Amino acid sequence: MEYLKINQLLLEYQGEKLLYIDKLNVQDRQRIGLIGKNGTGKTTLFNVISQKPVAFNVTGQIQRNCQLVMVSQIISYGKQSGGERERQEIVTAIEQMRHSSKKTLLLLDEPTSNLDIGQQQWLIEILNHLKNPYIVISHDRHFLTQTVNTIWYLNNKKVIAYKESFLNFEQDIKKRRENEEIQYHNQIKQIKKLKKAQQRKKQQVDRANCKKKDLSWSEWKNRDYGGKEKHLAHTQKIIKQRIEQETTSIVRPYIHKPITLNNLKWQSSAVSINDTLLRIEPQKITIAQHELFTITTQLKLKTGQKVALTGSNGCGKSVFLSQLVAKTLAEWINPQAQIGFFKQNMSKEIENRTTLQVAIQKISQFDRTTTMQLLGDLHLTKSLTNEIRTLSGGQMICYRLARVLLGQHNLLILDEPSNFLDLKSLKAVENFLKSYPFAVLIVTHDQQLLANLNFKTWKIQNNQLVSATSNLSQKAVPVSNELALLKFKLAQAITDPKISIAEIQQLRQQVVRLGKKSN
Repeated sequence: MEYLKINQLLLEYQGEKLLYIDKLNVQDRQRIGLIGKNGTGKTTLFNVISQKPVAFNVTGQIQRNCQLVMVSQIISYGKQSGGERERQEIVTAIEQMRHSSKKTLLLLDEPTSNLDIGQQQWLIEILNHLKNPYIVISHDRHFLTQTVNTIWYLNNKKVIAYKESFLNFEQDIKKRRENEEIQYHNQIKQIKKLKKAQQRKKQQVDRANCKKKDLSWSEWKNRDYGGKEKHLAHTQKIIKQRIEQETTSIVRPYIHKPITLNNLKWQSSAVSINDTLLRIEPQKITIAQHELFTITTQLKLKTGQKVALTGSNGCGKSVFLSQLVAKTLAEWINPQAQIGFFKQNMSKEIENRTTLQVAIQKISQFDRTTTMQLLGDLHLTKSLTNEIRTLSGGQMICYRLARVLLGQHNLLILDEPSNFLDLKSLKAVENFLKSYPFAVLIVTHDQQLLANLNFKTWKIQNNQLVSATSNLSQKAVPVSNELALLKFKLAQAITDPKISIAEIQQLRQQVVRLGKKSN
């Protein structure tokens, strides 16, 4: 049964093409993940499908054989938390679908951006039991792995459908890029061979054109040009044409090199790798005289340590980080500590007329290569000459994140840096944080990011903040979120050929032990 059919859909703005779709359709039981870089038109496509007004000229055909229910991306939180609002919107959409007498297609725009790990698992279970097809815009790798069986990939202003899982899609894209790289290097080798052959033929032509010692000048002038010399010149011409053809057809593939964090322009010589940067005393964390949680033991963070702070939405993580940076807690911060703090709800710099490139280069502690590579990974390269005040909301988030990551800091405090980043940017930030030479304290609900970073954990559970290695109140602490994360790590390890059998068995044992605790 066909729910939606798209034919030759073209989105243009002032004659410039934003997006073109030749043919796409949505069939019964399809679970579609719409992915692509930020700013390429995914949400605009949703709006066109759901017949919402857009600022683009739209031509082509969209045949809607169903009712559409859309849950838009939630950014403005107001008094209610983003997670609570997101969950309410999803529940309302599902209820609307269940009570509808018509066939219904569900559209979800970045539904996991505000959900904690427990809420994400709740949504995954709902979607896996849903009989209706749906299309979801997401950059959440764990979520996509668990929920979709078809990928719509928006790339180079086109949408191409892949009827396979997200993991298989990623593997196919990786193989395709590897093949493109091999083909590119083979073409380079072929061009080099042709140039050498051309050089040899040129030398042969030059020798053939040299006067022989045993010939007189009159005999040399009257020699037969239709013989060997003419054949060599013709062969040289053919080789030259082949070189031109190969050079014209060659396409250099995109090759992403791992970011290197060497050649620091600034270093804090006053702190060594084992020096304590931060010490937090046991205390109650409150806001407006409302107690959020209790820190039960003294917590320390050294120069080279990296910690992930986990906990459900509303438990007080963001409040804690803000109070920590504001120095309103019972804490000690090393006088040599240079803190870089990233939070989502930063105000727009409406008066800043500095260009992005000048602003970043002024504060970056890394060399130009590393600085420009991270800006490219965050899709800011095309905006380098733009004034800060003119940046869009998405560009402003990436600019603020770049300032914190590249700045002259030795302690990064990051509150949900992965929200609203696309897959390429997510992987770049992940690799950056792994290689970062100083301390990191991060809050994120991105399960794959947490698993891949594999940082030490501080967790807020049962109204307590404890280190993952602490033995305090372990029996009283719920383990559902930790168990879900551990199961995800196990699933990733099984499919990774680099992980040894011993490591996989160890993860299985941890899952079994934690599972017994939760029962």
